Amino acid sequence: MKLVLYVDMYGGRQMVRPDWQSMVFFSGKPPAETTFIVLESKRLHGTSADAVKRFIEEETGRKLEVRDVVELPEALWRPATLDDFIDAHNAAMVTWYVQEAFPVESFAGFAERWVPSVVEATRRVLAEAEPKLRLRAYRKLEERAERVYATLARTSARATKERERLAERLELEAVDELGKRPPELERWAELFAELGSWPAIYRLGDMLATELCRAERTDEELNEWMERFWGDVRMRDQLRKAPGFWRTFERRSPYRANVRGETIDITNAVEQKAASGWELWRGRRVGRIVPGRNALVIASSDPRKTTFVRGERRLKHAAGRGGGEVRRFGCTLTVPGSSEGSLSRALLEVERIETLANVAPASLSSELAKLPSSHLAHRALELAPNDPRQARILADLVIEYSVGIDADVARALARAQSVGNKRRR
Repeated sequence: MKLVLYVDMYGGRQMVRPDWQSMVFFSGKPPAETTFIVLESKRLHGTSADAVKRFIEEETGRKLEVRDVVELPEALWRPATLDDFIDAHNAAMVTWYVQEAFPVESFAGFAERWVPSVVEATRRVLAEAEPKLRLRAYRKLEERAERVYATLARTSARATKERERLAERLELEAVDELGKRPPELERWAELFAELGSWPAIYRLGDMLATELCRAERTDEELNEWMERFWGDVRMRDQLRKAPGFWRTFERRSPYRANVRGETIDITNAVEQKAASGWELWRGRRVGRIVPGRNALVIASSDPRKTTFVRGERRLKHAAGRGGGEVRRFGCTLTVPGSSEGSLSRALLEVERIETLANVAPASLSSELAKLPSSHLAHRALELAPNDPRQARILADLVIEYSVGIDADVARALARAQSVGNKRRR
């Protein structure tokens, strides 16, 4: 039996997965990563990891225990060639990785050696007049054609890989050449818009941002260049792919307030972490927005109308306490729905109750005044200072009694407006 196995890495060691579950490592000099090896022996019975383990035991004379790391001696394997996929028993399981291990030249040689055999097998089928013999000839043709063309089908994937590598190398060379000359933003932007490889886009994007943000460049010049980049659709899209550009760009602290003297409704604003990018650059900014910190975002399909407000959900609470509005950063921030009975007011109340139940449960005693002394909420209020579970129960009961909706539903609605505070799993 013959097996072809793809060599991958695990824990800094080369290994193969005969059945894509259990791993077999190497003793002695291991093969290179992303290559194929061949196991071929009459003692090999099956394609599973257990079969390979039994094969190693028979060849080495050593019994492997369950906890042993299975290692394949160097004498039991050899490097694979594409020709090995013609008669390997597990070829169909590993053909998808062929393009990772063999260059285009190998595919060309494989085609020259094996495609003629498919043509010859086809001719034998057509020349056979006896039906039973033709049936047998068809089966041989199917098997040979499947092996040959399943392998050759990966030629396009390999050609794409080699084309991308060559393009990346040429683009990086072009970027490095520009870096050796005096800065020319016009020329840099022209090349940047044409780049297709991620490393080149990242490198030149960082160079562009560094040059744009030089201390001697005025804000007016900076704004002018950014508007030119936005006006060029290719540059606009390329910069979306270049996080390095924006990380360097934000060192200049360009996201200063550009909105003053307006009244802004923050009822539907969602708390998010501000991120450098076109949306923040072209959006309306109330207060200086710092990337990486939370801000209230009022989204819009028009980038020029998306509003970023410096601050967090506490601004809504401040507006609620201030009768529906609060003055910040030269603007009046309003929560028109903060009147009694509104959903916005209810959601703010949910946050207030949950906080007090955990840090100052006694302050919620007034909320329970209308409840009978035998009500479960009074017992929860008594035990909450020393029992987090009782604090949760207290919050649930007060929310449901005061707000009038299920506590879990109320929490989900409140936290949906605070994306920046959600735990990422």
